[in-house]
Amino acid sequence: MELEYMDNAKNDQLIGLRNRIVHDYGTVDLNIVFETLKDE
Repeated sequence: MELEYMDNAKNDQLIGLRNRIVHDYGTVDLNIVFETLKDE
């Protein structure tokens, strides 16, 4: 059950990141996005 919760939390974060990039791409620092995804 805990693993499922963690997966859902990760998915929620990824969905939030996707929404931010798609809807507010003018203010998104793509270097930060790249570094975050690279480290995950």
